[in-house]
Amino acid sequence: MTASERKQAVKEELETLGLQERKDVRVGSLSGGQRKRVSIGVERLTRPGLFYLDEATSGLDPGTENRMMRLLRQLADDGQTILLVTHATKNVTLCDLVVFLAKGGRLAYFGPPKEALEYFDVTDFDEIYERLEDERSPQEWADLFRDSPKYREYIVERLQVRYGEVLDISPEPAAAQPGGAAHRPNSATAKIKPKRPSGFRQLTVLIARYLDIIRSDRANLLLILLIAPVLGLMDLIAWPRDTFDPVLGDASRAMVMLFLASIIPFLVGALSSVREIVKEKAIYRRERMVNLRIVPYVSSKTVVGLLFALYHAAALLILKLVAVDFSHLGVADIGFYYLILVLAVMSGVMWGLLISAIAPREEQAMMLVIIVVVIQMVFSGGILPLDQLGKPGEAIGYVTSSKWALEAMVDVTQVERGDCDGPSLENCLLSGVQAYDTDAEKQVAIDHLEGRYSGVLEGEVYTSIVVQLVIILGLFLIIAVIQKRKDVI
Repeated sequence: MTASERKQAVKEELETLGLQERKDVRVGSLSGGQRKRVSIGVERLTRPGLFYLDEATSGLDPGTENRMMRLLRQLADDGQTILLVTHATKNVTLCDLVVFLAKGGRLAYFGPPKEALEYFDVTDFDEIYERLEDERSPQEWADLFRDSPKYREYIVERLQVRYGEVLDISPEPAAAQPGGAAHRPNSATAKIKPKRPSGFRQLTVLIARYLDIIRSDRANLLLILLIAPVLGLMDLIAWPRDTFDPVLGDASRAMVMLFLASIIPFLVGALSSVREIVKEKAIYRRERMVNLRIVPYVSSKTVVGLLFALYHAAALLILKLVAVDFSHLGVADIGFYYLILVLAVMSGVMWGLLISAIAPREEQAMMLVIIVVVIQMVFSGGILPLDQLGKPGEAIGYVTSSKWALEAMVDVTQVERGDCDGPSLENCLLSGVQAYDTDAEKQVAIDHLEGRYSGVLEGEVYTSIVVQLVIILGLFLIIAVIQKRKDVI
C-alpha cells in the first residue's frame, strides 16, 4: 500500500470505531474502552474474516460495555465473523448465535440467544450458569443437547447446507470424521503464506517507529539525552586538569579515571536499552506471527542504539576534554578515544538488549542490569588484577566488554609514555613520576603501577577494538537466537 492508502485506511478505521476525536492521543492516555477499540482497529486494518475476542468487555462500565457490544454487532453486520468469549450476559441478545459450555468444554447449547432461555427453561441468562453447575453433570448436559431437536437444526442441518453432505458429528477429532477438515481440500485450515516485505523495508519501518515512540515520550527522551552529560559533569569535579602531567599528575588517579570512563558509557548504554524488548513483548509476538523478521527487529534496536551511542560518546568526550588536559595526544588519538567511547556505549546497549530479551518483565530486567554492570566492573581489571582472580576470572574478563574498553583507553591516552624501562628514567613521562627526585623512587612508583595494572597496561588499542566489535556481534546473534526460540515457546 502507498502512504496515502495507509492513511486513508487508518482514517476510515478511526471513523468506524468512533475514535476520530482521539486520533492524536497516546494509547496509554485512552480509557479502557477506547483502548479495546484501538486493539480491534489494529486487527481490522488487515481486513481479517474472523475476530476471536476474549473477555472484550471485562472491566468496562455498563455504558461502555453496551457501546462495545453494539460496535461488535456493527462489525458483524459489515461481514466480519465475531467470536466472543464473555461472562457478561446483559447484551448477549445482540449475538446471532450463542454457545454455552459445561465444565470440561462439553457442549450444552448452540443456537440463537433467545431460544437458549426456552431450552434451559429460565427467564434470565444468568440462571443458565446455575443450572449448568448444579442440576446435571457436564456429560449429561452434552448428551441432553445432542438428543435435542436444536442440535439437529443448528448443527447437523447447518453443516449439511455448508458442505452438501451428511456429517457424523462425533467427539472424535475433526481429522478422523468423515467429511472433516482432513477430508476437505478447500478447508479454511489450509494455510496461505502471506507475502512478506523485504528485510530492509522492515528495518526502515521499525527504525522510524522506534524513533517516533522515543520522540513522543518527551520525559523519557529528556532523560536519555541528559544521562551522559550529567554523568560526564563529574569529570569537572573529580579530576585535576593536570592528571596526565609527568610532574604534577598522578598515575593511579589517571587509571581510576579511565576505569570509570570505561564503565560509565557501558552503564549509559545498558540503562537506555534494557527495557526496549521486554516492554514490547506482546506487540512483538503478534507481529512475529504475521510477518515480522527477527534480524530487522533486532537490527532496528541496534541502529537506534548506535545513533544514541554517537551522541553519548560525543557528550562524554567533550566534557572529558574540558576537564582534563589531553594536549599530549594528537587528533588521531582523540578520534580513537571517541571510537572507544562509542563501542563502550554500544557494548552496554547490546548487553541491555540481551537482558531485555531474557527478562520476562521490565522490573526483573532492571534488576539484572545491576548484576551485569557489577560483573563488568569486577572483571575489567580496573579494581582487581585479573590474575588474582584465577583462571575463571581471566576467562570471564575476556568476554567482559569493559575490560577491552579500559585497555584501549589506557593505550590510546598514553598513560605510560616515554622511556620508562631504564636504566635512566629521566625521559619517563608516566603521570607524576618526575615528581620524585631519584630513579629508585621513580622505579618504585612504576613497579607499583605495573603490579597493580599489569594486564591493563599491556593492552593494545587495535586488538581491543576488534574484540569489542566481536563481542557486540556475538551479542547480536545471541539476541536473535533468543528471539527465535520464543517462536517455539
